[in-house]
Amino acid sequence: MEPKLSPPLAHEHLKDILSNEEFVDILTTFPKERGIISSYSYQYQGFWHNPVHLHGIINFQKHYEPRENDIFLATAPKSGTTWLRAILYALINRKTYPPNDPNHPLLSKNSHSLIPPFELLKPSEYDSVCNSSDPSTRIFGTHCAFGSLPESITDIAKSSNRKIIYLCRDIKDTFISNFHFANKANLRPSPISLEDAFDLYCKGISAGGPIWNHILGYWKESLEKPDKVLFMRYEEMKSEPHFQLRRLAHFLGKPFSQEEENLCLVDQIISLCSFDVMSKLEVNKTGKGKQLISTGALFRKVVAASPGSANNGNGAPTIAPPNANPIREGMAVARQVIDHGPLGQQQRLQRSDTRSRFTVAAVRLTSYFYCFPSLKEVSERE
Repeated sequence: MEPKLSPPLAHEHLKDILSNEEFVDILTTFPKERGIISSYSYQYQGFWHNPVHLHGIINFQKHYEPRENDIFLATAPKSGTTWLRAILYALINRKTYPPNDPNHPLLSKNSHSLIPPFELLKPSEYDSVCNSSDPSTRIFGTHCAFGSLPESITDIAKSSNRKIIYLCRDIKDTFISNFHFANKANLRPSPISLEDAFDLYCKGISAGGPIWNHILGYWKESLEKPDKVLFMRYEEMKSEPHFQLRRLAHFLGKPFSQEEENLCLVDQIISLCSFDVMSKLEVNKTGKGKQLISTGALFRKVVAASPGSANNGNGAPTIAPPNANPIREGMAVARQVIDHGPLGQQQRLQRSDTRSRFTVAAVRLTSYFYCFPSLKEVSERE
């Protein structure tokens, strides 16, 4: 039986997918819930996806044929994906396309088309991805959880040269961005309310969710395989972009030479990929992505939260755990959440008021953020 989907989702890409009887039969076997960005989400390997992304993940697991130096940029949705894809593309291709080139591809193409998410590619398109001057290197984007990536990517014995970059963001900010994006992307028959979106998000039913498991999966791998998986934080990218860009270049084995430093290439890449530049480009205001989503929906000006700050720019307080060691407190709360479910305490409190429940959960969501110490904090402890 064909799953019921909202009219706005019935574009050509989705129609092609739903004409695949084998996939439709598989889809009906998965747990199904209401979605935030799309009308429905389906659970696969412990994570929730819309049918288009789920189809792409299953295809990639079956048909991906690796190249020696493939790079994967993974994020949970609305974690700074558009920005870091632009930075990564500019970094990898800086010799072919100097960042001050007036004809730089980023000035005429959206970063999602330059670094495509494999969830939106057909198997026949994998080999045609050409976004690096090195033929052994392709750069793919993904919102896929680590455990759903093909073994040829995740197994270090089989993929010593393939790299994974993961970017996380304060979960409260990610939720707010998901909520706004859901009502701008036009993939639903009607807007979703803040209350409904919040309930689903805290139950883990969001694109690529539960987000806490998504983040923890890549974080754990980055600790065990630091040469294979680089774990980055959006807030640190905002507060120290030069340091983080050099860190990314070093991880990829493409550090900036002294000549490049003298030419201020780091500054040039940061400037090229800045919100002020990217958001004003015509392609990022009026273009359409592969899911027929306006590229303008990908840009939204926010003030990044910093741990312990009073406000995150979206009106929701960034509340640090109360004791002197916020990381230890955050880890304790995160373990409790993982053991008992993200809304266990709130459900017991039986709070019906949306604002009250948001305030309670903000403390808990902030605790997740404190699970992941910054690179400087780690180096100071060592």
